[in-house]
Amino acid sequence: MDLFIDDGFTSREHRMRLINPDFKVAGLASCAHRYLKHMSVIDYAESMQVNQLATEKIKKLQRKPDTSVVTQVTPVDPAEVGDHEVPKLVERK
Repeated sequence: MDLFIDDGFTSREHRMRLINPDFKVAGLASCAHRYLKHMSVIDYAESMQVNQLATEKIKKLQRKPDTSVVTQVTPVDPAEVGDHEVPKLVERK
């Protein structure tokens, strides 16, 4: 929000970049800074092409979805559950 408000700046360049309809994509980098403690940079562009090296790095960094399936069910004794609802996986006798 601070970029859009541009408080303390004599011009509104940040705001103009944010609302420029020519910019379709943005890249963001963030890191520690010696004097400012933290620094972030946003690059705006009309389009982007990802080269082979970037594609490989992106694939390495992507989180793999957890597709494991729980196959073991712990049996529950209805007498221990009391008045609470018994899970549907347990067969009542």
